[in-house]
Amino acid sequence: GRVTQHRFLVQCGAKLILLTDTAISEFMYQLAIWQFGGLTTAQLPEPIDMAQAIAAILQLEQDVRNFDGELLQEINDTNQVLAQQAADCLQQKSIMLLEYFGLGIQDGKLTGLPVLLQGHVPSPSGLPLFLLRLATTVNWMDEKTCFRCIARELGHYYGTNTGPDVIPALAALFVPSSETELMELTNLKDLY
Repeated sequence: GRVTQHRFLVQCGAKLILLTDTAISEFMYQLAIWQFGGLTTAQLPEPIDMAQAIAAILQLEQDVRNFDGELLQEINDTNQVLAQQAADCLQQKSIMLLEYFGLGIQDGKLTGLPVLLQGHVPSPSGLPLFLLRLATTVNWMDEKTCFRCIARELGHYYGTNTGPDVIPALAALFVPSSETELMELTNLKDLY
């Protein structure tokens, strides 16, 4: 279970392991890769206007940088244009995003999210940043790099603010990479 805001304790067989949120994101990335081309799509109850969501996160970032005691209530024109370009990029890639990653996009609206882990729903608060990063950080020119970047962004989004629902699957399926932040605290075999 969760020990602090960013650390989890997981029992894997006879071992007790301390993991960070980075490891959870890595696990979600692995799930996206393992299920590549076979992810199911969970339909959203209400489609989300991607340009509007992305514009809101762009404006929030600008407001925080320029904070002078009063946050702007309107999204400026530059952020609207950038958000529309990002949403258009995702719309252009919608067929591939649905086919390989279960991400539903139609008419500029997000209609569904992939089911990486049955019963786990990512935090809605992270969705605008996920959409922005998906449109701006993915290398769309190289197929292999593109797929890896999309899976990585899914991992970040689904791995943020996770609850205890992820821990049993993580304990059973996670394959730590050499960069994974984990620490073996104890091993039952060493105690006896």
